Amino acid sequence: MALLPFGEAYSAALALRNAMFKVGIFPVARVGVPVIAVGNITAGGTGKTPLVEFIVRMLQNLGKKVAVVSRGYGRRSHGVVVVSDGKSVLVDGSVGGDEPVQVARKFPGVPVVVGERRIDAVHRAVNELGAGVVVLDDAFQHRFIHRDLNILVLEAGKDIRDEWSLPAGLRREPLVGIRRADLVAWSGIKNHQRVADLRGQIARWFAGPMISYCVEPLPLRTVRGGVDKGSCVGKRVVAFCGIAAPQRFFATVRQIGGDTVREMVFPDHHRFTKQDVQRILLEFCTSHADLLVTTEKDATRMLAVEDLRCNFLESYPVWYLPVEVRIVEGEEQLTRMLLHALGGTEST
Repeated sequence: MALLPFGEAYSAALALRNAMFKVGIFPVARVGVPVIAVGNITAGGTGKTPLVEFIVRMLQNLGKKVAVVSRGYGRRSHGVVVVSDGKSVLVDGSVGGDEPVQVARKFPGVPVVVGERRIDAVHRAVNELGAGVVVLDDAFQHRFIHRDLNILVLEAGKDIRDEWSLPAGLRREPLVGIRRADLVAWSGIKNHQRVADLRGQIARWFAGPMISYCVEPLPLRTVRGGVDKGSCVGKRVVAFCGIAAPQRFFATVRQIGGDTVREMVFPDHHRFTKQDVQRILLEFCTSHADLLVTTEKDATRMLAVEDLRCNFLESYPVWYLPVEVRIVEGEEQLTRMLLHALGGTEST
């Protein structure tokens, strides 16, 4: 492959960077509150954001004032931006990033802050918004902030050993980096898979605790707040999305009963335009479909454009598919480790 030499150079650079953290050349800051980091070792969709939301809900149930901090990938703004102050969502997806805005909309009482310098964003969340615990999203490679629990998400359906480094493949760093994880969370688990069966993939680098989970669909919703609990069944659907794993989304639409007569794929984190919508509506009309279905992330991005919100999302039968995590194996383990990170009990 023509890009392999670049991948090798990228891996070497990451290995040097990690070595500098290990010997203390690069400083790691403590922020005065517990920090839970969730990240992955590959680019693209691994089901990480639903796990972040699950952990936020767990921390809320423990009575903690939790904030979510991330870089805000794909946003058009710069610097530190408060997406939500814990009272209301202050910006749209173009300013705050689609995933942070999605989290803010789901958790009205949770401050959400983004920033290229995540240490500045964390200080804003703690010092100005009163966060008692911070969840760092997409932070496995961001090592400048001390974390009390470092969770690495890996896909159960892919062997990480087969993945090439960027830009030849999707792997973000050498596999030895897996050793930094306190907990490995396997996403996309199948019913017949067990954590013990997956350990062999990473046994060379990790012998610690592991959990597994799957992402399950919730009832379809509209941006106006409507909820559909079953009328998708047997309906002709035009499904469209701009995410890293589109086939997974299309399969889920079929799983809930939709007959996907058209499946339209856009680039990951795609900013939809009026021309895109015209294409989608053309497919909708020519296929004589009943519904348009997209992902929650895509709906969040489209809400940032007033014309798309008014003349598409609110004017046509456009539904989005929210999802949630179900822990298949290891929920007690996750709870113990969260409590330990919060200073409440010992982790085993």
